[in-house]
Amino acid sequence: MKRVAFSQILDCTHTVTFDFQPQTRHALRASPHGKKPESVEEERQTDKVTEDRRIEILKGAGN
Repeated sequence: MKRVAFSQILDCTHTVTFDFQPQTRHALRASPHGKKPESVEEERQTDKVTEDRRIEILKGAGN
């Protein structure tokens, strides 16, 4: 059985696991690449933080 797991590990502790004997256990790190969110540049230009912009959008939608 092959399985793949993704997780965001910013701060963690690694320990040895012996429950896979006699198989070999492998781990690989995958790093996604993408564009910088447009909101980052918008925040620089307007001095508004993301939460403020979200509230503005919700108010504009009548929420």
